[in-house]
Amino acid sequence: GRGRAAVGCVAAAAAGFALKGARMAVAAEDTLAPVAEAAAEGVAPEGVAPEEVVTAEVEEKKETAPKAAAPNAPKPKSPAAGGVRRVKAAIEEVTGVRFPVSMRLEEEDKEANMKFVGAGCVQSVQWMFWKWKETRSIYAADYALGLYVDGIPATAAIKAAAKTAKVGAREARKSLLKDKYDKTLRIVMAREMTAHRLTARIYDRVEADLANEEGFKHLGFLHVWGTWMEEQGSYRGRLPKNIELRLTWKDNGVLISEFRRRDKIVATSSLKSERLARAIFEAYLGENPLSKDAADEILPSLAKEAL
Repeated sequence: GRGRAAVGCVAAAAAGFALKGARMAVAAEDTLAPVAEAAAEGVAPEGVAPEEVVTAEVEEKKETAPKAAAPNAPKPKSPAAGGVRRVKAAIEEVTGVRFPVSMRLEEEDKEANMKFVGAGCVQSVQWMFWKWKETRSIYAADYALGLYVDGIPATAAIKAAAKTAKVGAREARKSLLKDKYDKTLRIVMAREMTAHRLTARIYDRVEADLANEEGFKHLGFLHVWGTWMEEQGSYRGRLPKNIELRLTWKDNGVLISEFRRRDKIVATSSLKSERLARAIFEAYLGENPLSKDAADEILPSLAKEAL
């Protein structure tokens, strides 16, 4: 009897709750109906401020056919191309160093007026004899050497330097060391070496000649330039592989020396000494060069510029 009474009470309570919920739903519907109707008409119902009325608008997305590209429109760049700038380059055979066929003399230059002439390799005796078997040579490549000239003035000057219709390496050397046009020696390290060693080899070639001219004036410029050169490099003045040195002899007699890493200038020096600039170029491309093999590669190519 008690169990049936309990069940009856529970059923009655459930029915009461259901009835109360139904009444609340009807009341809510009666209350919200005017608000919905007013919102649909854009009018605020009684007791509701106009700014509280929200009208929902459904925007239909219309499918449109993609526009055809213009016939002369540029093709979009691939993601792989990114910010990479590709240029044509020549490769020095011994070291594998790349030399762009043209380059800018100054960072702010809009055009690459400096034209590639030729390149060679500067080597030295390899005293670590246990590497002879590996390299099959007693010589080791120190750095690649390339020459760049300002194209149009250089061609005109070389033709003028030739006394005959035939332009050879001798006439090209004469023009390079005498005529006024921008020229650059680009050196790229093929292995690690000290800045002192790189500078000392140039010193040995030019010091005696500069000492015989105008007292100690030109030796002073050589000392200033050499001191700056030996201060470059990383730990203990060492120049890492692939670092670049540009020696530019400008047409106004200024010698600009630049160390570059990944085509970014890391150190630069400028000296107003045409005699020092000529001496450095003579050290590499004169009658008694540091590397005859490199000079023999570059000078004939310079002569061909006038053909």
